[in-house]
Amino acid sequence: MFFSNMVSLITIFGLLGNITTGLVYLAPAKTFWYIMQRRSTEEFDCLPYVVKLLNGYMWVYYGIVKPNSILVATINGFGAVLELVYVTIFLIFAPPRTRAITATLFGVLDVVFPIGAVLVTQIFCNREMQIDVSGFLSLLFSVATYGSPLSVMCRKQW
Repeated sequence: MFFSNMVSLITIFGLLGNITTGLVYLAPAKTFWYIMQRRSTEEFDCLPYVVKLLNGYMWVYYGIVKPNSILVATINGFGAVLELVYVTIFLIFAPPRTRAITATLFGVLDVVFPIGAVLVTQIFCNREMQIDVSGFLSLLFSVATYGSPLSVMCRKQW
């Protein structure tokens, strides 16, 4: 009886966590609606969205390599798709210099790094080490995700 109640409680909290995470991924939608209406990124910075996409990729990878973590993989897969849409919109409406910076960051952080991380862990690590490395990278990029908007604040002060 206790075990089944605990499994139900874990499932409920897992679903609540997914709903909360989904709402966090949807939060920038209003900003990108504004960008599309104005047809300009104006003073918005790409870094939070590029880093959030990398974060989503890493959590998807973690959810795939760690057993019984399908909820982690699915919600972050949803988030990665949304962030990819956000970065694409940013690239479309950014001025040329900002577009070049965004494309470079996207190429390095959202294409080269995730491919390299997956290849290195798949080739050189056993399953337990893959879980540990992908979990560490996920946590690292989660901190970076929520810290990246602070970089904008620092630049605006000067």
